[in-house]
Amino acid sequence: MDRSWISKPRRDPTYKDGVDQFLSFAFRDLPLDSKISCPCNNCENRVTQNRDAVETHLKCDGILQGYTIWNHHGEEYDPPSFAFAHLPDNNENLPTPGVLRTATVDGHGRLDDMQGMLQAVFAMPANYESISSMSEDELGDVNIYHLKCLHGWTQESVTNLLGVLSDAFPPEANLRKTYYEVLDVSELDKLKDNIVMTHCNMERTFVPPFFTISVHLLVHLVEEAKLGGPVHYRWMYRLVRYFVRLKALVKNRAHLEGSIAEGYRNEECMTFCTRFIEGTTRFTRPSRNPEVSDKIKDMYLFDSAGESIGKASIVAQFSNQLLVQAHRYVLRHCDELQIFRRIFLDEEKSRLSPSTSLTPFMVEKLINERFHDWLEQKVLLDDGPGITEKVRALAEKPSKCGVRYSGYIINGFRFHTMSCEVARLTQNSGVVNIADDGVNYYGRLSYIIELSYRDFMVVLFKCDWYDVHHRAGLRKDEFRFTLVNFSRRIHTREKLEHEPFVFSSQVQQVYYVEDPKAKGWNVVVSVTPRDLFNMGTEVSANEVDE
Repeated sequence: MDRSWISKPRRDPTYKDGVDQFLSFAFRDLPLDSKISCPCNNCENRVTQNRDAVETHLKCDGILQGYTIWNHHGEEYDPPSFAFAHLPDNNENLPTPGVLRTATVDGHGRLDDMQGMLQAVFAMPANYESISSMSEDELGDVNIYHLKCLHGWTQESVTNLLGVLSDAFPPEANLRKTYYEVLDVSELDKLKDNIVMTHCNMERTFVPPFFTISVHLLVHLVEEAKLGGPVHYRWMYRLVRYFVRLKALVKNRAHLEGSIAEGYRNEECMTFCTRFIEGTTRFTRPSRNPEVSDKIKDMYLFDSAGESIGKASIVAQFSNQLLVQAHRYVLRHCDELQIFRRIFLDEEKSRLSPSTSLTPFMVEKLINERFHDWLEQKVLLDDGPGITEKVRALAEKPSKCGVRYSGYIINGFRFHTMSCEVARLTQNSGVVNIADDGVNYYGRLSYIIELSYRDFMVVLFKCDWYDVHHRAGLRKDEFRFTLVNFSRRIHTREKLEHEPFVFSSQVQQVYYVEDPKAKGWNVVVSVTPRDLFNMGTEVSANEVDE
């Protein structure tokens, strides 16, 4: 694909055709209302815009020069592969031991001997560029570090790889078992001498202002490692960060300690007073995922009240299949209808012969197909005191019109539908429903609806649920991580007997990370709600006495 139009003037017809070509490529698999990173000279692929805005920016501000590989917009890029080759010993371009390299002269008549300066500073041999002069252990470390940088491996993954290799090879191979640097106490004294000699060589090359206290502290690192041991037991980073705050309190440089004490006292007094000030302070500002008021909670059934995200869409009429599936789920999970379900099953059983018993499959089928109509007739004919307003509202079936949301906040979790995440880097559509029998059902949120039952409302999540009962859909790897196969769903939601709905209060949030080794599998990662802390279980006084 020709990218020469990028360097053309913006008024050139070739440039305008190139902009159309870029927009067609970037939006080839996206909906029309999607947003992409804008590659103009102002946005620089850091701001997302819709198609019209991107076209306006590119034609007015111009495209980034050099952006010839559109990797921010879905174009695959194969980085160049590097390999360490054996360098011949007779190469004239490589430095030879005992022979000085000729220094070049720049335009001002000064010697440009950068090679010699580096050798003098770091005490390098003249032939340090030759990889053939390195030992096998050093060459192996270089190759492993090269692969780590090239493929983006983490330190944990390299450590696991070294552990596998050390177990596979005999002990004579002398392979490292960890990527992390391990200090050898016997080598520390030699390391200290090398640091001192390096400083001496640097003093011959660099100007005095270069040698700050931080450079000098390298001399004491060896003694500190011997006396202190691992650094995480004596880490001062948090204290240093706090010292920066104390330093900012200094107003009078002639009295540093008194100025810091006075500033600290003022800050503590203001902090105490803000706890009693009406209005929004740093102690009273609302949470990012706020809880709804008790008055609103009373209007919603099954604790499904939450805070909607974005603009609500009014649906004039839901499909009949969606209403049947949602209403059936509501009736099956309402505890107040338990006695009505028992009466309904007794009546159905009385119609059968005495020798016939209802199997679990038959009970499931009867509840799904006939119970909602039977309940409506039962409540309309019976005006007894045992029928509450909630039961009457559920028996009359939900309204055909309702509300649809693209996001919802409940129980400290912020949920978004999958359609909202098309042009986003974040993920908020993963859900898990923990059943009463302890089985975790994993899925992704596709639809959020609010149904009306007279004066009551209920919010339901319609999800794509994945198969967790077979190894082809759910498994655990050797590290005990849970993996889900997105290609193995429990059902397609297209048939009437399918159950894609759950209450908004029944799910928790997870997110999925694609497994780089197994295509199609995704690792499940649990999420902790904001502002929620595990305080443990409260132990009663009687249990303590026992």
